[in-house]
Amino acid sequence: MRVKVFFHGILSEWMGAEEASIELPEEASLRDLCEAIRARFEDTMPEQLWDRERGFFPPQVFITKSGKRMEDPRALLFPEDELHLFLLLAGG
Repeated sequence: MRVKVFFHGILSEWMGAEEASIELPEEASLRDLCEAIRARFEDTMPEQLWDRERGFFPPQVFITKSGKRMEDPRALLFPEDELHLFLLLAGG
């Protein structure tokens, strides 16, 4: 199945793309998608954007689908899903 991912803010610069179409196996999870993103963009993605211990993006990478935050790596994805990734920044 194919899902579409949109990178917002500084993530689009780091990934070198504002969006990507990712091919995943049927019944893929959010973790599967995140691992596919890491594999595809690891040459340009800063090391701190990946939590090796969890095998997932760190909490400051905010992932949404249909306007709702996705936090459970086991959440299933569906064909034609569109996900948006944002990097939460602190400061003032």
